[in-house]
Amino acid sequence: MSVRRKFAVATLGLVALAVAAFFAIPAFLGFEAEGPPRLVVGDRATEAITAVVERGAENPIGTSSVPDVEPSDVVAVSELDSIGGRWVIAGDSVAGYRVFKEFIGVSEFEAVGRTSSIFGSLTISETTVTEAEFNVDIASVTSDDERRDRQFRGPILNAALYPFATFELLSEIDLGEVPSSGEEVTVDAEGELTLRGETQPVSVALTARLVGDVVQVAGSIDVLFSEFEIVPPSTPSIVVADEGIIEFSLFFEKATTA
Repeated sequence: MSVRRKFAVATLGLVALAVAAFFAIPAFLGFEAEGPPRLVVGDRATEAITAVVERGAENPIGTSSVPDVEPSDVVAVSELDSIGGRWVIAGDSVAGYRVFKEFIGVSEFEAVGRTSSIFGSLTISETTVTEAEFNVDIASVTSDDERRDRQFRGPILNAALYPFATFELLSEIDLGEVPSSGEEVTVDAEGELTLRGETQPVSVALTARLVGDVVQVAGSIDVLFSEFEIVPPSTPSIVVADEGIIEFSLFFEKATTA
């Protein structure tokens, strides 16, 4: 083989390696095409958050120590006389974001952050949900990247000035009848979402079920960041999409009357 031919073969080989390395960079940096699974009814904070944060800590930021759902819980018989009344969020609820990024036009991946620092309540009159609201502590939202967390809490959502993301139900939800324990019910809800001090109307499909004496609710909200005057951070190599998702799996316990 001539020197020129050897040089050409070597050059082609280097080009192929460079191309392969370029496409492998997202994986090398820890960017996965799909983030942790979407939140569904029954997800507990100990599962859902450790799926995002793999730092070896027994109790990562924002998690609780509530045990996972056991099969027997799903078929538990409710001892409630009725579902009417005020229900408050239990400590093992979880909420967070899912945003979409693109690495120099060649690879898309998801960034996910979650927390169990949530408070709120819902009110049921007979079988109609008349009020509902929940608030998420922005400063406690954690992902698998501390640099991303600092950006999220700082320039992006400014947790110091706007400490909470809030959802408030605007229209009543008629459940029709009290569902059996473990039976999933899907309903559409209209509400208002507040991020960084900006409020916008949103629609959300909710999945709910009564498990024993606990109401479980899961759903997701599609968000267009520009509507909330949020500018997603981008670099010459990574572009963050203008749209994202807020997802949640909430556990409500009936409030005790004084």
